[in-house]
Amino acid sequence: MDMIGGVSVRILLVEDEKRMAQALCEILRLEKYEVDHYANGLDGLAAIESGMYDIVILDVMLPGMDGYKITKQVRSKGITTPILMLTAKAELDDKVMGLDSGADDYLTKPFMTKELLARLRALGRRTLGTTDGVLSYGDIALDTGTLSLSCTRNGQSVRLSEKEYRILEYFIANSGQILTREQLASKIWGFESDAEYNNVEVYGEGGDIIFAHKFKNFVFEIEWKISEGGNSGIFYLGKETATINNDAPKTKETKADNLTITQTIDNRGKLNYQPIYISCPECQVLDNERHPDAKLGKTLGIRQSTSLYDMIIAKPQNANPAGQWNKVKIVAKSGKVTHYQNGVKVLSYTLGDSSWVDLLQTSKFSEKNWPLAFEIMKDCGKDAGYFGMQDHGDEVWYRNIRVKVLK
Repeated sequence: MDMIGGVSVRILLVEDEKRMAQALCEILRLEKYEVDHYANGLDGLAAIESGMYDIVILDVMLPGMDGYKITKQVRSKGITTPILMLTAKAELDDKVMGLDSGADDYLTKPFMTKELLARLRALGRRTLGTTDGVLSYGDIALDTGTLSLSCTRNGQSVRLSEKEYRILEYFIANSGQILTREQLASKIWGFESDAEYNNVEVYGEGGDIIFAHKFKNFVFEIEWKISEGGNSGIFYLGKETATINNDAPKTKETKADNLTITQTIDNRGKLNYQPIYISCPECQVLDNERHPDAKLGKTLGIRQSTSLYDMIIAKPQNANPAGQWNKVKIVAKSGKVTHYQNGVKVLSYTLGDSSWVDLLQTSKFSEKNWPLAFEIMKDCGKDAGYFGMQDHGDEVWYRNIRVKVLK
């Protein structure tokens, strides 16, 4: 992963033709690039939006969403990651369309490996801003060959560890930008590493999205501790959901110094953003001994810790008492979801099939009780979604969050 002036480069390949994808991955890895591959346009879009890649090789004809639409969407969000379009379409109009959509370069199949690698090197130099193996910012310089940091003002230098070098390299290459903790962790350590998000703070009522990117197939691990009588929840595969406000205008009166001011508030046509919990599954987090929700549901104890809402009970129930840490692992792969609590498998179910719809119909999210929630949740699992945590006040603590992406 040390190819352009000594600077590490991570490439995302979005290509649905299996043999072509396998060949490209092998070529790029032989050249010491780090490569991730997706065969679906929507998965590729989510990966680009994660911000962890330096260059994207993007096919045009893809299932889910084509390369033109993907490029337009990421550019509309201000994402500047270089995109090399790779396609069998050789017509001039197709090339113009690709470049006009926001692609940085365009390569037509079949192509020579030497040409592909040369174009990638050019895009990498442009992205990382290095031509002589040195990255500079102010009066500091990072030598990408020796992994050393020097200060031009006093002439002193120090050799960095590989991790220190990669962190500083990422900061310099993205100078002037605000980088989130999740972006830094995914870029430096990668999604499939054991990097941890420690002491995560949860804000807001009804669930706060804590990851900037979406996940579809994953292993999600977290530790939680609940207060006496406390209640919370862990959401996954969540979606941002909004409805159009059709409410009639409202009149508001304000009185001050014997003066009445009448104001008409008209929010028709504006978006009402819905809470995340109406769009996705929730793993229960609560004090089994004291919280009343532990006694709710179709069967005694169905809302206890790590259950799926009031739909599936977690068995065996092995949660530690309030004030003690618990470990939860949620695995989602091709629609099948499994919950683990303190190292033990406690429930499993499948999203998207008739059994999932039947579960919804017997819950508070049924088509009769909550039509909007039912319509959204019945298709849950088809696309990537967010992780979130529900907060009911100073009741819950989370730590040691890990995510591993599954192919």
